[in-house]
Amino acid sequence: MLLFYSCGTGTHWHPIPRFGSLMKVKRTKNGKASTTIERAALLASALGDPTRLRLLSLILHHPDICVCDLEAVTKLPQTKISKHLAVLRNAELVTQRREGTWMHYSLRKPQSGIQKGLLGILREAHKTVPELHRDMLCMKSSECRVPERAGSRLVQVAL
Repeated sequence: MLLFYSCGTGTHWHPIPRFGSLMKVKRTKNGKASTTIERAALLASALGDPTRLRLLSLILHHPDICVCDLEAVTKLPQTKISKHLAVLRNAELVTQRREGTWMHYSLRKPQSGIQKGLLGILREAHKTVPELHRDMLCMKSSECRVPERAGSRLVQVAL
């Protein structure tokens, strides 16, 4: 779909490129962004969605969190959560591991100063952002909490 704008007189219309095309990042053969600025753009794109910010905040504060906990807190369907988590994985922010039928997500160790700084800001954001604070309170009352069952390992990532 192309959008158009008028240049003053209203008689000439010029195409506007879709915003999404401006956010495409060149990747190497292994799927990773190839330069520092491209990795920063990928990171900004991944953090540019309120749902992904909520999910990442929960993962930051609850290492090795199960998708069912994310469902319970966000009240979103599992398919939508999985799509958002895929974006976070592609941006190299989170990792996943399977335990039987359960999928667990953890924060990856920050790969750059930009990533470390943004994650540090997000770690404190629940103090001033009402939605994130509400998610933290809801997480405390979540019934699933599979990672806390005996035998599961919890990993704390230092920033």
